[in-house]
Amino acid sequence: MIYFLRNATIAQGKMVPAMTFARDIAEYIKSKTGKNVTIGMPIGGQSNRIGWFVEYESLAELDKIQGGLLQDAEYLAISSKGGENFIAGSLHDDIWRTL
Repeated sequence: MIYFLRNATIAQGKMVPAMTFARDIAEYIKSKTGKNVTIGMPIGGQSNRIGWFVEYESLAELDKIQGGLLQDAEYLAISSKGGENFIAGSLHDDIWRTL
């Protein structure tokens, strides 16, 4: 099993719009791919972040779905609208595998 984790730091004063954007993008991804996207925020540490978590069967499935999204004009349009809610350069992706 493969887990894709993406997180970004929310810009000052943008908590509510960032949370709305997070839900919108997660709903779109589910509607296009069938994948559940879980949204979370840290309890401790740097708490002004938001994260998206998706489970894939394999790296091949992740690559196929992510590649498809990057060619999807509607996904790209939705994604570009959310940029002002986050600190530039704070986006971070991790890919984990289960043991």
